[in-house]
Parts: sequence; structure tokens; C-alpha cells
Amino acid sequence: MGHSIPSAFERMYYLETSCQIQVEAMSCGQDLVRINDEVLQRGITRRETRFKEPNAGQRTWDSLIRMLDRDGVTDYQR
Repeated sequence: MGHSIPSAFERMYYLETSCQIQVEAMSCGQDLVRINDEVLQRGITRRETRFKEPNAGQRTWDSLIRMLDRDGVTDYQR
């Protein structure tokens, strides 16, 4: 799923978030407006390029670890 735990976490975070947005949009009962295929492909290409970077997700992961430390959560492994 990713080169590292931070990369895999970030991929799953965005997958889950996009699924939540789609479910909420579908629950409105309106027809959804589809994204142009060319625009969609550019977004996919850009996202995949980003996830191939060796430190993909590291800043997000470090931020989450700082949040856990700040909140006094101690039962996790780095």
C-alpha cells in the first residue's frame, strides 16, 4: 500500500475521506456531476507521483505522533 507506514497511512486516510465525501454527496438524492475524464486522469497521475516520493506522508505522520504525545497517549509504537 505504501513505501512506509506513513505513506500507507496517508493513502488510506485520503481513500477513507473520499469515500465519506461520496457517500454524503450521494445521500442528497441529487444526480452527481462527474469529473471530466481528462481532469480525473491528471489528478490520479499527480497523486501517484506524490506517493512515489521516498518521504511521502512523513510530515502528516510526524504531526499525528506529536498530537498523540501532546494528548498524553502512550500506548502506541513509533
